[in-house]
Amino acid sequence: MTVSGTAGLCLAYAGAHHAPGGMLIAVAALIGATQGSMSTLVRARWTHLTRNAGQLHTAYSMEAALDEIAFMVGPVLATWLGGTVANWLPMVITATVQLVGGWTFLLQRDTEPPVGAGRTGGKVPLTGSRVLWLVFVAYGMLGIVFGAVDVSTVAFATEAGRAATAGPALLLFSLGSFLAGFVYGSRHWAGAPWQHFTLGTVLIGCGAGSFFFARSIEALAVQMFLTGLALSPTFVAAQTLVQRLVPAERVTEGFAWVATSINTGVSVGSSLAGVGLDRVGSPGGFAVTLTGALLALAVAVSAAPALRRRTA
Repeated sequence: MTVSGTAGLCLAYAGAHHAPGGMLIAVAALIGATQGSMSTLVRARWTHLTRNAGQLHTAYSMEAALDEIAFMVGPVLATWLGGTVANWLPMVITATVQLVGGWTFLLQRDTEPPVGAGRTGGKVPLTGSRVLWLVFVAYGMLGIVFGAVDVSTVAFATEAGRAATAGPALLLFSLGSFLAGFVYGSRHWAGAPWQHFTLGTVLIGCGAGSFFFARSIEALAVQMFLTGLALSPTFVAAQTLVQRLVPAERVTEGFAWVATSINTGVSVGSSLAGVGLDRVGSPGGFAVTLTGALLALAVAVSAAPALRRRTA
């Protein structure tokens, strides 16, 4: 985290002084390779603090909602500061927040899980479990949805001659997830986590399919908001499944695999959507979005029997 944050400050300096593109790419790669996953550490601490299923449900939901606040505010604030103040300022603020916030979190020793506790049997890879592997794959497919929908929405708005409206549409996508996260975490819902996870992938698939029928950016924004309502509950259910499937001493590793899966999916989704956009425009990008959603649904359905047995 320290290396990543420091590299972020270096990237801002290099960009402000018009460093060569190769240098900027190298520093950006260093940032990504060393930043770690703070969300993984946060959720692992919640799991250490309580084993009460209801409290964990609320905690995971709250974290999902807070994540969405970052997704809503961060890009808008960065765009405004970069466009009106200085193009290097968003990177400086990001790196500073990472360093200050990250170290403030890491120094909270009272909530930190004991180091080295319960290491017996830790040599067996978590991905050796078929049902866990399927959850990770489903998460990766949902990552494809996110990676593709971002660039596809921008392309759709640009094709309509209203490129500036892409931001508000994506904001509504996150807003739907944010609101759903709070509602989902505020009470206990009937059904098991594996059922919520499977139902969530169904709803995301339906939402992704509806994007093809949007005839205006306003219609697309409404559809994205409605689809966003399924996001946080689906993620919370998946995180609950991982927490129940992995040994208590390896929860951090399990959540790290979740983060790796979705980040990989986002990268793949944006790349594939870019190819589709180049060939046929926004429908090509939304086709990648729908494909990712349908693959996530297929994996979730195939994993459902095993998830029911293992998490009952």
